[in-house]
This record gives sequence, C-alpha cells and structure tokens, in this order.
Amino acid sequence: MGILAILAGISTRILMHFVEGEIIAPANLVFSVIPFIAAYFIYKSNPRKSIVYTITSLFLVSILYINTLPLENKDSIILAQIHLPIFLWVLLGLSFVGNDYKNTLKRLAYLKFNGEFCILYASMAISGMILAALTIQLFSILGMDISEIYFENVVLFGASTLSVVASYLIINNLKLTKNIAPYLAKIFSPLVLATLFVYLITALLIGKNPFVDRNFLLTFNGVLIVVLAVIIYSITEGRNEEKRILLII
Repeated sequence: MGILAILAGISTRILMHFVEGEIIAPANLVFSVIPFIAAYFIYKSNPRKSIVYTITSLFLVSILYINTLPLENKDSIILAQIHLPIFLWVLLGLSFVGNDYKNTLKRLAYLKFNGEFCILYASMAISGMILAALTIQLFSILGMDISEIYFENVVLFGASTLSVVASYLIINNLKLTKNIAPYLAKIFSPLVLATLFVYLITALLIGKNPFVDRNFLLTFNGVLIVVLAVIIYSITEGRNEEKRILLII
C-alpha cells in the first residue's frame, strides 16, 4: 500500500507538469490514481491471469486512446474525456470483484466501497486542507509565500496518496466510517508534528522572532487547537486498544 501510494503521488506530480505545459489532456490525471488502486485490489483479490491481463490491456488502450485525441475543445473530445473516468471506474470495479465478477453481492460490495471511500476521503481531505491553510498562514507571517510550492509539491502529492490509503483502510476495516476520528488522528498527528518542526526551524534560520507577532499568535492558537484534537483522539484510540486487549485476555 505504501509503495502504491507513493507511486500515485509521484505520477500525479509528473502528469500535472505535462498538463500545465499543455502537452497532454487534463483527463490523464485519472491515470495517476485509479490504476494504483486497481493494482492494490488485484493484489488483495488475486484474480485469474486472464482477468489481470484484461484489466491491464484495457488501461493501456485507454491511455493510448485519450492521448491520440487532439488537444481541442470539440464536443466529441470533451465527451471522450468525461467518459474516460467512468470507464476506468468500471475497470476498478472489475479489479475489486476479481474472480467473482458474476457475483451480485460482490458487485454491491463495490458500490458500498465507493460510498465509504467518499466519506473517508472527504474527511481526510478536510483535515488536509486545514493543515495546508495553517501551514501557508504560518509561513506568510514570516514573509514567505509558499502557497504555489505547497500546492504543487504537497497538496497534489497528498491528494493522490490519500486515495490509495483510503482504499487500504476501507478494505481492511469495513466499519471504519463509524469510527473515523482515531484513524484521522493516527494519520495526521505525524504530519502536524512535521509541519510545526519545519516551520520553527525556518523561523530560527531567517532570524525572525514570531512570538512578538500578534497574527502569529492567533494562527498558532488555531494550530494548538488542532493539535489538542489530535491528541484527544489518539488517547481515545489508545484506551480502546487497551480495552480490546483486556477482552481478549
């Protein structure tokens, strides 16, 4: 999961570079996420080789087809780009069901996965946006505008990575959406720590004392509230783990 998540993030950054240069169509960005989630599903379900070859070949045909179209805003091309994610979503479903593609219950499980994925991904995305906003605000107080760099190298990477992580969490714990807060705490507690560490080191290196700036103090209070929430959820999860261990004993 970790390898696929990192590859998804790197692919998004590379494809975004070509999209910004108007070398390829923006629709190609779906290839930086869906194939890696499909690869994880194939790894988990271990389908027959014929299914693996079918999924792989259809992904390759889709890549070749969308990139043979001219970069024009014609109706036919726009329709092709709109329907590409839908087609890839069907391929993702095939990788999810694996050998049980004729099983109705398995197909319904895939639909249920999509609903839980949207809930979980939205929750993690909101948490990520809060972290991004606080980070950009903190560095802006130091006179540094990192919004463009942060978006291109952190937000894009994180958005793709979270899609694979969310898929992993849902597949391994179908009741995740009922108990989402502890998982968010586990994911974002190291990210908050890293953000604050990098920020404080940068403030020291440029020789600016942020503790005499009122705007900094107000922003930092917001950061402390987020940190407090993360700590509370982490402690709650720790106690739940202890209860489960005691029950097993």
